[in-house]
Amino acid sequence: MARRLERFALTEVRYKLHLSYLHQCKDAKSLPSFLQSRPPIDHPKAWKITEKAGWAYLRVLIGNCHNNLRNINVESTELNEKIKKILDENTLGMLKTTISNRCIYEKNKISKRHERKFTKVQGKDKKHEQAQKRWVINNSDRALNCHEITLLRKGMNFAITPKRIPIKNIVASVEQGIKNLDADKKNRVRENVCSVIKNARHPSNSNLSRQEEIALKDLRSDKNILVTKADKGNAMVVMNQVDYKNQVETMLQDEIVYKRITDKRRNPTSKTDTELQERLLKLKDTGFLTDNEYKTLRPFDSYPAAFYGLPKIHKVPLVEQNDHFTIEADTVVPLRPINSSIGSPT
Repeated sequence: MARRLERFALTEVRYKLHLSYLHQCKDAKSLPSFLQSRPPIDHPKAWKITEKAGWAYLRVLIGNCHNNLRNINVESTELNEKIKKILDENTLGMLKTTISNRCIYEKNKISKRHERKFTKVQGKDKKHEQAQKRWVINNSDRALNCHEITLLRKGMNFAITPKRIPIKNIVASVEQGIKNLDADKKNRVRENVCSVIKNARHPSNSNLSRQEEIALKDLRSDKNILVTKADKGNAMVVMNQVDYKNQVETMLQDEIVYKRITDKRRNPTSKTDTELQERLLKLKDTGFLTDNEYKTLRPFDSYPAAFYGLPKIHKVPLVEQNDHFTIEADTVVPLRPINSSIGSPT
């Protein structure tokens, strides 16, 4: 019975501290981390629904703690009455002192843990808010509204729900992927793809709000700005088109690094394409490459490599705004030169 009384006392302490922590989070408007979840759809409405569900769970937990405390009080009171009839006053006093010391130790341990958790939750909210601001860097003359900033925060990899199923692109990709298969395997893959396309249903809801769609249209129609990703930090950078072109032209004027080709006949792309095909064919004839490997490596319809630059925003001081960052006036953001060889012979 004494052990049972001790368990009731420790459980009561834990519930009271847990209840205090939940109320503290509720008053600070910081949802505990164990109630935060990621929605199955990356959409603003889905995030709001998930957040509302988290606060609803919090209210249920608070009510459940109150119910459990009432039940524990009733059971511990009955158990106290039974123990009083069995033990004398001295033994009962020693028992209560021992249980009280054990409860104080448990209370101090749990209180420290809750303090760390609460500090972490608040710090995480502030850190996430600060990180969201750094997702958008405006270095242009255009003033961005709240809907444009929300749209840009989604990043370059955000896939917009298509207006219709891209059947032509799907078929072209499948044909490109099965070009090295046998005829029977090709037909089986085609049948399966046709079956999937026939049964496919277009998503009824868009993953962009109406305001974000308007913001996307406005940003696309503005020819004076350029939207690109930062060199580091996974941020979206908005730049003036003129400033970007001037910086790229300045880099390309370095005759030590780059060589200007004014005559189309001196373009090395076709020559490199032909030489690479001849070498691959020799490797195939000598048995170093199989037919499939040769077809995969052989260049086809190649074009020159593309040159572009990514802004190094980590090299310049940023000015914090309400929901994004800007760059100080008259500050030149350096660009990292990128030579993309996608589609080129090598």
